[in-house]
Amino acid sequence: MKNFFYKCEIQSTVWGNMSKLLAGKVFAWSVAFIGCLWLTHMIWPTMLDVWLYDSQGEYRTDGIFAVVTPMLRQIENLMMMGWLVGPFLLFMGIARLVVIYARSSVRFPVISTRPFMASTMAVGLLANAVVLVTAFPFFSIATGAVIRPMGWFAFVLIWSLSAFLIGGMSGLYAITAERPRALCSFALICTATPFPLAIALIILAAEINGFKLD
Repeated sequence: MKNFFYKCEIQSTVWGNMSKLLAGKVFAWSVAFIGCLWLTHMIWPTMLDVWLYDSQGEYRTDGIFAVVTPMLRQIENLMMMGWLVGPFLLFMGIARLVVIYARSSVRFPVISTRPFMASTMAVGLLANAVVLVTAFPFFSIATGAVIRPMGWFAFVLIWSLSAFLIGGMSGLYAITAERPRALCSFALICTATPFPLAIALIILAAEINGFKLD
């Protein structure tokens, strides 16, 4: 009888841990998805315009649109906050997902024993990769052109700050709790390089192509 209750206790503990792990994964994926959705807000309002406006450019109010249009307008206004909230939520979800999956990794003990270092590294590499990709168009600008990429600078600044906040918290914990500290420190430094990388890339593009920054 004691063995039976002991097995039941072990089984309930296992199921409890699995439920917590599943809930953590669902929460992290949801946060990352919402962040990605918010980050692409410049696309969604355009898609909503098909439902919001009629052929004369007026808000639709006939039939079901009397109820749907106000709701779509609220969604459209909410999506305008994407540049501020989207990157933060996206990095938060990704950082949590990397920690969860790194801890359960069997094939890669280097990652499973350093989940927060892996999380910090993932945030830093993603942030730098997006900056690198979004800077590519500057290398195709014609010679002598004068540009003022304020929108890109604003995006890069918010993107970099979000990466540094989320990656910085994970990196500081990794430095104190995981070894080697040099690797954790390198991961932390990666979260601070997106904005300097952006400045260096646009200056390099200006030097190569010969355009001017206003």
